[in-house]
Amino acid sequence: KRSMGPVTRQHITLEHLLARCEQPQTLAELSVTLDIPKSTLHALLWTLTGRGWIESDEASGRFR
Repeated sequence: KRSMGPVTRQHITLEHLLARCEQPQTLAELSVTLDIPKSTLHALLWTLTGRGWIESDEASGRFR
């Protein structure tokens, strides 16, 4: 099992961005918007999803 680690400024920025989006966002869309590599962003999304701060739709690959 992976450790979720501490919350960072990037986690908070990502959470606030998703809260303001009208539509769920894909990993690629978020990567471009935040100028964060997809591999780094994937880890951030995993942490936030694991903590219940954001939701993911596995069927569409979108986050909200």
